[in-house]
Amino acid sequence: MRTLSFVARQDESGNTVGMAQVNNRLVGEMFSLDVDCLNVVGDLAIVSGVITRHTDEHAIGLTGIFAVVDGGEGAAAPPDLITQVFFFQPGVLTCSDLGPDDAAPFLVPIEAGNVQVH
Repeated sequence: MRTLSFVARQDESGNTVGMAQVNNRLVGEMFSLDVDCLNVVGDLAIVSGVITRHTDEHAIGLTGIFAVVDGGEGAAAPPDLITQVFFFQPGVLTCSDLGPDDAAPFLVPIEAGNVQVH
């Protein structure tokens, strides 16, 4: 009941740019965030940014953080994984404060789509 699309990349100087959009049909929530942090550890990426649009205007300006795991390609590969987006007050956490152990308890298989971490 949730759709997430995102792109995030770091340039040669280490600056991160990107965007993410979430549509959570179960609760009627839609939001966008401007990605400003990308932390890649192997096949796991932790992404964070500022919420710029939200169906609840009180969430605008909060930090959103989520993680994905690229399970590989092909029918024999394990499924890609994702967490929900967690919201924090600005300045509390960014993706650079978190690692694989922090994301692991919250990762669930995606039902459709493809995550690529490289």
